[in-house]
Amino acid sequence: MRKESYSLADLIEVTKPSPQRDDSLINCQYFAKCGGCQFQMLPYEDQLKHKKRIIEKAYSNFSGLNPEQVPAIKETMGSPLQYGYRTKLTPHFSLPFSRKKGPQKLTEVPNIGFMMKGRRTVMDIEDCPLGTDIVRTGLKNERKRVVDNLNQFKAGATLLVRENTKRIPKNKEEEDTSGNDTTRDVIRTEYPDYIEEKSYITDQKGISSEYIDDYLFRNVAGTFFQNNNSILSPFTQYSQTKIPP
Repeated sequence: MRKESYSLADLIEVTKPSPQRDDSLINCQYFAKCGGCQFQMLPYEDQLKHKKRIIEKAYSNFSGLNPEQVPAIKETMGSPLQYGYRTKLTPHFSLPFSRKKGPQKLTEVPNIGFMMKGRRTVMDIEDCPLGTDIVRTGLKNERKRVVDNLNQFKAGATLLVRENTKRIPKNKEEEDTSGNDTTRDVIRTEYPDYIEEKSYITDQKGISSEYIDDYLFRNVAGTFFQNNNSILSPFTQYSQTKIPP
């Protein structure tokens, strides 16, 4: 058997915090236990500097380039939003398992959420402050759907909550969105020229709509698409200024 060259440990207590650490910045009750976020205790500017160092070390250690060939890494572009930005969440749950009998039927509500840090165990997550308002609503509704239909699940599942955006020009007919598994929960915001409706999709094969400035993108809801649309406008504008004509 191969002997591991490292050890794993759980953080029990911070006895002497770093000068950079500010626990008042933590905005999630599951932080440090959930396997998702890593840096909520750091001021955002320090998070950006840390991410820059990660890229610098990656080039230095893994690129195979001579130091003089490594390009200078510029400052990390920050996100306009640090919370309430994720347009997609995929919570999941598992069936109880017996070594002799294999997967067992659900007899009680399982943990529904994300993997616990350092464990192959699902942690029960009732709310995720990273999600947009409509996605957080969808998470609560999907959790309730599992509870209400517990006997229908013969296996564990990965749930999907994907934001869907529709812009309705004022004084014009609404766009037909039939065929999408969208919900009745809608958040409406009025702008000078249109009304924007935020709903969510739970069908992996449904089509989600996403706007970057005035450009409309349609994607299969279950596939990957940038989950922080608040940064896409400044990011694409930056890219346009750097692409040669």
